[in-house]
Amino acid sequence: MDKSTLKSSLVDRFDEIYRVTVALFLERGYDNTPLSLIAQELGLSKAGLYHHFESKEQLLFQIHKYSIEATLVPVIERAEVEPDPRKRLEQYIREFAEVMVHDPAIRVLIEESKRLSPENLKVIQASWRRGFELMRSTIAELQAKGAGKNGLNPTIAAFAAIGMCSSTPYWFSHTGSEKISDVGQHFAQIFCHGALEEPPANEA
Repeated sequence: MDKSTLKSSLVDRFDEIYRVTVALFLERGYDNTPLSLIAQELGLSKAGLYHHFESKEQLLFQIHKYSIEATLVPVIERAEVEPDPRKRLEQYIREFAEVMVHDPAIRVLIEESKRLSPENLKVIQASWRRGFELMRSTIAELQAKGAGKNGLNPTIAAFAAIGMCSSTPYWFSHTGSEKISDVGQHFAQIFCHGALEEPPANEA
């Protein structure tokens, strides 16, 4: 079931469905959050929720897909149209890190993606793969132009960048002194300086 197949009344409430569902998942965990409780919090009957989402897995898929389309896909699309590969990589890492920090729900959605059916998981992974390919191809492009370290494996480097950014929901505190924008900026500087610039000859 795609969001476009939902009745207009439920489409109009999808922002609310997303917020309520992920809040319950964060508070109680996926296993301890039955559809009946989600329906109750939304003011719906369990049968009414089942009418639109045939299972909790289907709801998880829809909110994960909704999250990606609202946050990650726009970041990828903005980076894809940047002609300068260095700027493209820095921009993507900066904005990707900010996305990962901004919404704590992303962490639980990633963790619980293992619950998805193979078919639904494939849809979710396609978007994440698109971001990975963007980074890998950009690093390779920079290497071809002599701007990247020749011995650096673009695949490993891209996974390293993803891992660095994906770790932020586990340590970033929204009540701390660090700003979301600072995280993205520092990650871009750390990664791109270490991955793309050779040290001066007297420091090699």
